[in-house]
Amino acid sequence: MALLLDPKTSRIADANAPSAAFFGQPVETLRGLPLTALCQGNVRERIEDDLSRASEAGSATFILEHMLACGMPSMVKFHATMMNTDCGPHLFCTLEDLTQQTQDAAALASGKELFRALIEHSLDILFVIDLSGEFAFASPSVERVLGYHYEELLGVRADTLLHPEDARKLSERWESLLNEPSKVVELKHRIRCKDGHYRVLASRIRNHATHPMLEGFVVNARDITAEEKMSEKLRAHAQKLEANNRELKEFAYVASHDLQEPLRKIRAFGDRLDRQFSEALGERGLDYLGRMNLAATRMSTLIEDLLEYSRLTTQGRPFRRLELHEILEGVLTDLEISIRDQRATFDIGDLHALEADPTMLRQLLQNLISNAIKFCKPEEAPHVSVQTEERENPDGSIQIELTITDNGIGFDQKYAKNIFQPFQRLHGRNNYKGTGIGLAICRKIVEHHGGSIHAFSAPGAHHVTTIEASEALERLKQLWLLEQRAVQEQFTKARQDRTLNDRVRAGIALRDLEVQEILAAPGDYTRAWLAPRKDNLEGFELRSGSPLVVWRDEIGGEYSSIATLWRVERDRVGIYVEGDLPDWMETPGFNLDEEAPDATFQRGVKAIDQFIKAEQHLDEATIRKALFGVPEPADRPSKLTPLDALLNPAQLEAVQQALDAPVLALIHGPPGTGKTRTLIEVIRQAVDRKETVLATAASNQAVDNLVERLDAAGVEVVRIGHPARVSEAAMARSLDGLLEQNELYGLAKKWMDEANAARRRIQIRADRGQLSYRERREQLSEVWSLMKDARQQIKRAQQTILSRADVICATAAGSASSILGKKRFDLVVLDEATQATDPIALVPLTRAKRVVMAGDPCQLPPTVISQQAEKQGLGETFFERLVARGASVTMLVEQHRMNETIMRFPSDETYNGELIAHDSVASHTLEDLGVEPDAVRVGPLVFIDTAGKGWEDEREEETESTRNPGQAELTVSEIKGLIARGVSPTDIGVITPYKAQVRLLEQALKEERDAGLEIASIDGFQGREKEAIVVDLVRSNAMMEIGFLQDTRRMNVALTRARRFLLVIGDSATISAHPYYADFLDAVQEHGVWLSAWTI
Repeated sequence: MALLLDPKTSRIADANAPSAAFFGQPVETLRGLPLTALCQGNVRERIEDDLSRASEAGSATFILEHMLACGMPSMVKFHATMMNTDCGPHLFCTLEDLTQQTQDAAALASGKELFRALIEHSLDILFVIDLSGEFAFASPSVERVLGYHYEELLGVRADTLLHPEDARKLSERWESLLNEPSKVVELKHRIRCKDGHYRVLASRIRNHATHPMLEGFVVNARDITAEEKMSEKLRAHAQKLEANNRELKEFAYVASHDLQEPLRKIRAFGDRLDRQFSEALGERGLDYLGRMNLAATRMSTLIEDLLEYSRLTTQGRPFRRLELHEILEGVLTDLEISIRDQRATFDIGDLHALEADPTMLRQLLQNLISNAIKFCKPEEAPHVSVQTEERENPDGSIQIELTITDNGIGFDQKYAKNIFQPFQRLHGRNNYKGTGIGLAICRKIVEHHGGSIHAFSAPGAHHVTTIEASEALERLKQLWLLEQRAVQEQFTKARQDRTLNDRVRAGIALRDLEVQEILAAPGDYTRAWLAPRKDNLEGFELRSGSPLVVWRDEIGGEYSSIATLWRVERDRVGIYVEGDLPDWMETPGFNLDEEAPDATFQRGVKAIDQFIKAEQHLDEATIRKALFGVPEPADRPSKLTPLDALLNPAQLEAVQQALDAPVLALIHGPPGTGKTRTLIEVIRQAVDRKETVLATAASNQAVDNLVERLDAAGVEVVRIGHPARVSEAAMARSLDGLLEQNELYGLAKKWMDEANAARRRIQIRADRGQLSYRERREQLSEVWSLMKDARQQIKRAQQTILSRADVICATAAGSASSILGKKRFDLVVLDEATQATDPIALVPLTRAKRVVMAGDPCQLPPTVISQQAEKQGLGETFFERLVARGASVTMLVEQHRMNETIMRFPSDETYNGELIAHDSVASHTLEDLGVEPDAVRVGPLVFIDTAGKGWEDEREEETESTRNPGQAELTVSEIKGLIARGVSPTDIGVITPYKAQVRLLEQALKEERDAGLEIASIDGFQGREKEAIVVDLVRSNAMMEIGFLQDTRRMNVALTRARRFLLVIGDSATISAHPYYADFLDAVQEHGVWLSAWTI
């Protein structure tokens, strides 16, 4: 701002536009006005004095507060200089408005004062430790906690105050902290106070080494000494309680023994008196002796019952799926003498299976049935009825009611509750033996299983209810949450044990990334291409579809987002994020890590909750009843005209059952029996009936297989799900692939290209410092507006595509996609049903009116990380339990893969000898492909025995996985021999149960792998086949430990992948201790060729 003043009158001769704006008057109005007329009265005199001083001295500088007459707060710096103009001498004045600067300074001072007050009164201690490890700052609260004045600590090395044990531990983590800017470490440690005592602090340390104001490590510490002491007391109390419980248990057994010993002697001497002195005792003496023996017997029984009662719920055995009729059969055998003596008869219905502790369930039945036999009418033989009934609760859940009815003496109904209390007897000991504790044991058993027990006399009927399925879904939810916690802990531990640099080197993380390009994607997602600014992607190992967390500063913090890996190229990676890309990712320097698959768990929980809350009129209630009971079979077969003329009778029967079942049908498909072909026919038939179909599977590979076959059959199919997880062959029928052919997508792509061009221009200007943060945000909002328009256009396009589809395909978990909205389907197909955990199986079922499940319970089970959840049943599937309950299942038996010799062992051992080799494969061999015959390895089945070679298995240090270098060398030699005979590497698969062995073989067979040879663990070959398969069993040790090989379902997968030639390499001495492998070796001797590694 500038003014020209008459030095004599202080009137304004001229003014520029900024001055006019400051005073709020036009320039024309200002001319001729005295400057003092524009100012408040209290500064007018001072202005005149300052201007007079400037006239005399030639120049002057002064600052004026509250200058403006309008009363607006102001702070102005005035500089006046005398100068000659055409109109004579004038004062040239420049004015600098310091108002905002002054206000900012005041606010900063106020903020500093507030910060100082917060620091001084904070319960926490704040330290800054410089890069040399010395205290550079300590908050005043350090004096209250540790006794030091904060200035005493400045320049002191922090590690000199730490407890020696904690100092050693911290030094191990300090190195990793030094190497990672913004890394945060949380730990508990002891620190020495001024008086020499130690206190416990919980500290959060963040690396701010690159911050210009800090240049060190900021430590926020809280005194938790009292909490630690309390925790230590609680631990001590818990240990003491546990010790007391052990002592009590030991005392119970000792007391039992000590109490029983004199009772045994009383009975023994009583028996001796009866035998040797009966005549001398006389009738009265014998009566007394009999009473004494009876009392001793009752006392002994009472002691045993009391011990049983106290032991019941402390044994902690996991529940198992139990066939009630098998348990009952054992109980009746135990009670055989009582049953014969009382001439008891039984009426036993079709009993349901239960989830229960086997010992407790046996005890429950024994107590109830022995009571029914014991409390009988003198003139009438006992008749006992044992029945179960499936009942539906008001909320739609299912419970199993177990009812035991007898024709006994009965009781007054007013005592119905009392009889389940310890020592409650309704009849005298002289008439009916017992201690009065049997029904109390029953109540305790039933309550331990989450049920309730009641007794009714009508006359003489026990009515017992135990809950099975009413709480099964809630129990499933808890197991699922256990599994989620186990997976999260696994990821968290792996992350905590390694620094970011370590994780980058391991290929599971990337650092210092920047955004290169942004694209809208189906389902309200955004795709972004990211590139490291320094590193390359040479060692990056994560695959498309991996869950990710993208973060700056700290994982899970304010600047952290969940994403999915889309693609990996030579110098960049593509990711998916839900919604818009976060603003903070527009600034380079963020990182990327592998993350636990939380979305999958959330979908499982949501599906469980939906079935828990299902009302009876909804589809979920009908399906739930089928899942927890026995599904109704088809009433009348409808007429079926096959669309696939090559289906065999078993496949046609499976199709018929699937189409006609009212709610749920099961198809059992052993290896090579055409399970997928059967499902394709089911789907095509449903489409012909104008039914809407959702086809799902546990794995992406199986879904893509369905897509390819449906497309080949001419069905209008759409594959939804992350494009990252879709195979190249199925991509053309994926929602992404179809979108690119849609006319609406063209306009959306144009808008995306414009948005990316604008974003690049903004980034260039920002890098050059030409844009403020606010300006950059404003310009980026236009980019996001374009992206939003593009996304809306894509949504319209995808709804058009989905509305035209006959069949939607997705993984079981992916069927929860918001793209489908609340759409329900007439038919839902779940392939690989025996590989899907129940929560994931429920996800597609929430959209179903009818369901077809297909799978093979004799192959790979679901993957469960939590051992606790697996023990309690999460590893068992709906398919398996339905079959166990007697649900109708159609088994496919004609296989089109394996030579009959290869097929024989899995058929006999696993499938009850029911598999049949089709004529087209029964005798096919490698020689039919032009492969040179081998005079030693004759036939389709060969076992090479490494027993006695000394090739012991060993643990890989880094991973604890098992490997066998000696056996690996033999495997490599055999594979090279196959290739030399003329087998194409693309026709050979190598299967081994351990990843460490996979790595050994991959290193040794690099050229062969480049030519198409596949080496994988058993999981990697599920659903696959090769002309020749080599199985390396790895295990060889003196202890005959076989590890993973104990899971014979996995080995069934390995032994059923080969079409023409199966070679198994293993140590017979190690594996033969297991019955499955002993049978396999017998089968090789009978049908195949057994060779020794010593002689080949």
